[in-house]
Amino acid sequence: MPSSLGAQKPLTTWNHGKAHQYRAAHPGSSECYHFLLDMSPSMLEQATAVRQAYNRCLHWLQRHSSPMSLGQVICFDDRPRLLPLQPLGIMRPLTEQDYDPRQADGTAIFEAMGLALTTCDTPGTHILVLMTDGEDCCRRDLWTLTRCHEVFATLQQERGWVGVGFFVDAAAQSLGMALGFPPDNCMLLASDAIPAAFERFRQAMQRYLAAPLADRKRLAAHLMA
Repeated sequence: MPSSLGAQKPLTTWNHGKAHQYRAAHPGSSECYHFLLDMSPSMLEQATAVRQAYNRCLHWLQRHSSPMSLGQVICFDDRPRLLPLQPLGIMRPLTEQDYDPRQADGTAIFEAMGLALTTCDTPGTHILVLMTDGEDCCRRDLWTLTRCHEVFATLQQERGWVGVGFFVDAAAQSLGMALGFPPDNCMLLASDAIPAAFERFRQAMQRYLAAPLADRKRLAAHLMA
């Protein structure tokens, strides 16, 4: 007997609107990943390692996250450079053209974070990953430390957002905690340990995705512990 699922041809009938409706009806059934990657010149020596580590992590997430999951990448130097939000399964690996620390100077952390916090209101669990080796040096009026903290804290409390930070020096780690990243999720690491940080994040997500939905909120603030 042919299945009703096959008769509906789900791959051709699912459009953006139907996918959004499904996520709204099943808020725990999908993830939305936001990767914020510092692309300032100080990251030049680690650029190849960053691309490779991110790509390995992306490949794993594509195979183990919900088919309804979404993802976006924001590479930032003196301004954020947004790669469009799209279904996780069709996101392509990061290339040298996407992530090239030779393009400009500066570290626009606040603006990049503000962009991530406000460009996607899709239902589901939002997981924001920030990697940086510095502090914001591109202050602009709209997004400040205080504004980022307020919005991020609200999203964590009211909508269950999860924050994870990879910080290459202590000042950057302190900034991460001031932005509202949970202390247990603020990793302090050497610049040559970025691949290990992505691997640790992958392992943490493996535990998180395997946990019952009722346990995930408790895990969120201690994901990297």
